[in-house]
Amino acid sequence: MEYEKYTKRELAELIRQMKEKLTEVKGVEKQLNASNAELTSPGVGLYKDTAGKFFIVELKYDVESKAGTVSGLIDLHSRDPSIASFKLKEYVIENVYRKTNKGKYDE
Repeated sequence: MEYEKYTKRELAELIRQMKEKLTEVKGVEKQLNASNAELTSPGVGLYKDTAGKFFIVELKYDVESKAGTVSGLIDLHSRDPSIASFKLKEYVIENVYRKTNKGKYDE
């Protein structure tokens, strides 16, 4: 094997580096294997496709594992950024903010 030519100190350093990489990979594995049931926090984004149309992107994520997924797209039927931002704000207030805050105006 090629590792036979290394000293003990070099091998110990290699082992430390491999352990660090392993902890990094375990975090990535946790992100990739997260199921939709574990993703409880809602999120929203705005997406513009190559044709210039705007979409609202519904997200589900988990803060601890940093895992997330796109749960849906809503076509805004607009190419105007000001209309898209208005519709995004309206959507956030109606569907995300009120649900997460569970305010007295919820039904």
